[in-house]
Amino acid sequence: MKGYISVVLAILLMTTSSMLVATAGARSIHNVENFDLVNDTFSPQQEWSLSTKKGFSDDVAEYTSVMVTDGHLTFDHNRSLNTQSSIIWSTTNSTIGHGSATGAPDNYVAVSSGPEIIVGGFQYTGMESYPILSIALVMTFNIPNPLYSDSVRASIEVDGMNHLVKEFSHTQSGLFYMTSPYWSKDVSSQNYTWQDLGNANVKVDYASEGGTDDSEVRLDAVGFNVVYRAPWFGIETAVAEQTFNGDWPVLELNTLAGTHSAISMTPCGLENSSASPGVWTSAVLSRPYDQSWGRLHVTADGNTSWKVTTSDDGENWSSSTTHLVGQVLPVSEFLQLQGTIFSGCISSVRIDINDPTLNIDWQIAQSLDGLANMSWLEVKVSGVEVYHQNLTALGTYSLEIPVGGYLPSDDSSVDISVAIVFSWASDGQPATTVVQVDSMSVSGGYALEWDEDPECMAIGDLELLEDGVGRLLAILNTCSDDRGNNTDLQLSVGQDRYDIVTVDVVGDQIRVSQKDEQSGDTIVTATVTDAAGNYWKQNFTVIVGSVNDAPYLVESLPATVIVSLGQVYLLPLSIADVDSPTLSVDASYSWASWNPQEGRLELNPTVAGEYDLQIAISDGELSVVRNVNVEVMATADLVVDEVTIIGNLSSGSEVEVQVHIRNDGQSNAYFLTVKCEADGNLLKVVTVPEIRSGMIQTAICPWVVPMDDDTVMLTIELDGGDDIFESNEDNNAFSRVLSIEVVSTEPPTQVDSAFAVGQAGVWGGTILALLLLVGLFWMFGPAPVRKIE
Repeated sequence: MKGYISVVLAILLMTTSSMLVATAGARSIHNVENFDLVNDTFSPQQEWSLSTKKGFSDDVAEYTSVMVTDGHLTFDHNRSLNTQSSIIWSTTNSTIGHGSATGAPDNYVAVSSGPEIIVGGFQYTGMESYPILSIALVMTFNIPNPLYSDSVRASIEVDGMNHLVKEFSHTQSGLFYMTSPYWSKDVSSQNYTWQDLGNANVKVDYASEGGTDDSEVRLDAVGFNVVYRAPWFGIETAVAEQTFNGDWPVLELNTLAGTHSAISMTPCGLENSSASPGVWTSAVLSRPYDQSWGRLHVTADGNTSWKVTTSDDGENWSSSTTHLVGQVLPVSEFLQLQGTIFSGCISSVRIDINDPTLNIDWQIAQSLDGLANMSWLEVKVSGVEVYHQNLTALGTYSLEIPVGGYLPSDDSSVDISVAIVFSWASDGQPATTVVQVDSMSVSGGYALEWDEDPECMAIGDLELLEDGVGRLLAILNTCSDDRGNNTDLQLSVGQDRYDIVTVDVVGDQIRVSQKDEQSGDTIVTATVTDAAGNYWKQNFTVIVGSVNDAPYLVESLPATVIVSLGQVYLLPLSIADVDSPTLSVDASYSWASWNPQEGRLELNPTVAGEYDLQIAISDGELSVVRNVNVEVMATADLVVDEVTIIGNLSSGSEVEVQVHIRNDGQSNAYFLTVKCEADGNLLKVVTVPEIRSGMIQTAICPWVVPMDDDTVMLTIELDGGDDIFESNEDNNAFSRVLSIEVVSTEPPTQVDSAFAVGQAGVWGGTILALLLLVGLFWMFGPAPVRKIE
């Protein structure tokens, strides 16, 4: 089984012009898996290395085997019945004259062709406590010739009881048993004891039937081959070993990091740099996501002590507490270690995660008969014994052993071995002992499956020119995500300025839309987010270069303007330039002058006619030209110069309203209508045939003063039908309130000649008569008639 702990990666993308970098959000956990670092099912496919040894040699064990079968690791120790055999030879021969026939076979024989050969004295010293399993009578002898009628009898006599073992007769040839294998006959059925054998006599009798003997018996040795159960002792071992690979949940602390006080680095590790104790404080350690702290493991030579402080947020810390090496660390999100060196050095400091624990379920079955106390089961991790249990009682066993201190902090392999030692000192009885490991695991493994941030190609700075339309930037099709397609990603944008461009998202693209007449820089932030909220972000700069725009007219100019000769025509000129605050205006005629304060072109032509006036507006670099047709005309300008009432302004009187009209224009006026009204009542419409430029003509409207009114509004209107083109059409009306003298019989009185209305005041009668004469002269004199539409 193999776990893994992912390593955090950060990818920085940098643009070449703006030197802005792409950043990523903190990646998130997609899945957390906790599992056993070792979870052995003892299947045949697993590569267990199995071996046995006999004693202290390299020979394979005789009675011990190890196998992986049926989901178990089984050590089988099966001792058979231990037997030994000994031949106890006779030591005495009670027959005189028949030679030796005692001791082991030595070719010194006792010969007989008639008398019995009786031997005894079978010695069994030291064996009397061993149970006899079987007994056989053993003889070495020779009968040289065939036995035709004679016979040779072998019998055992114990305590007066005689047992015929064998009778040799009617042989076809001689019998020769002088060399091994010797002749033997099983006599176990007699149930002889060791004492019986010690008291036994064996008789070998040559029986002749008369006449000439057929042969003779030559007896060399007689004994009992006794098979008995013998005590014995021995030792055999069996080992099952496997190598496991993985990323082990052990953190190797960097002793160079953190803070050091009175400590120096040496080849051994951290050592005191002075006579006082040195103190090393580790960097802040962060607990892996959804896991727990295990135990502290220190490799040190000398005297050290340890303290630990904890925090759940990395800011608020607990007070330090003493902590023992090998003890489980406190529950916290963050912790910091402090080691004090009184002597020696610290070679390494490690912390395991989740307290990896070796769990083994095993059992001892069958029998422990004959096993010595030196029989045991042993478990080693990385060559270090972590468990030792003598085989003293049948039953099931479970063990939980912390093994984080024996695991590497990298991906090195770990060897786990289970060894058994069977040591026996038994009476020889057969026995079977089975040690079976049912399950074995090492807890504490975990895997953090990360949901990584999306990755996208870097976005370079975007350079645009003013007055352009913008740009579309394809983004999502350059992105990738470890847990989905780029079509599942979300794109968003932001910007620090909104007056230059508008940035938004269209589909999978960033749309940069330019604003009219705007230039400058803005920083755009593009963010690509996956479903888990992980993101990729980059800032890039949109640079809009300025372009000098030509001036323009805010309001269009009329195609034609009509200017009265002698009058100043004011032509409003509303101009602007987005780039230049100061503009110049030039005209093609000198009588057209620019008034920048008022924002108008003042036209004051001196000669009547039609002119094509060119107006050039410039910002110093670019200019715009507009043409206006100027028609300069000599026009009349009629104005009521004076109104005179001839007669007495009393009720019922008949008076004349004399309207004196002056032509201030450059042209004569013809057929001028003069309308006189009193309180809105028409008095008369008088037509004046001609009024020359600069001259005054008088129109007379008769009027009967009303009887019942003391005031009258007198109104004079010139050119009511606008038949005469004038330079000023706004001065053709005159009005005045007159006071009426209400009388009944008094004769009318003439209004004082000093009474004046209008602009000139009161004229004398002589001057009035002179003007009438001049008017009549011009009225009836030869002059051209021109009607101005």
